Amino acid sequence: MCCLRKFFEALIIFSFLITAANQVLAQSEHNVVYENVNPADRGEYFIKRAKEKFKLFYLSLTPQRKANFYTELVDRRFSELLFIFESKDDYNMEKASNRYFTSIGQAVEFMESRDWSIKSDLKNRLSKQEPILENMISQTEYNSANWLFLSQDLDYLRGFRDRL
Repeated sequence: MCCLRKFFEALIIFSFLITAANQVLAQSEHNVVYENVNPADRGEYFIKRAKEKFKLFYLSLTPQRKANFYTELVDRRFSELLFIFESKDDYNMEKASNRYFTSIGQAVEFMESRDWSIKSDLKNRLSKQEPILENMISQTEYNSANWLFLSQDLDYLRGFRDRL
């Protein structure tokens, strides 16, 4: 019984190390840092999103800071999407995809009529995310649900970026 327990403990530690190594490789490969809390962390993710919504409401008093936060949210949603893709979490892919392109749309619609330098920063960030999305699509089975979600994200990214 003792040997069996040690075997399972070793197996758990080994699988944890492999998972951690894969995440580090994915981060360095795409030069994107994962969020500490991702959609798979249901309760914590709900709290994270509630805090973000409260911060957006609070920042309504200072539009320039709100624009900066919108840009930060686009990066967060992209890193969450990448995390979901890398961890092959099909259950959360649609939600992560929708949140990503919705964040881009909200950011662009908030900034497009204003003459702010943050618009060019957002445009550059989206341009850097584009080839990573293209790579993700190329690694996904053609016409699968995830392929369609990622293709939709890419289309939205291009369309919204062109509005800046």
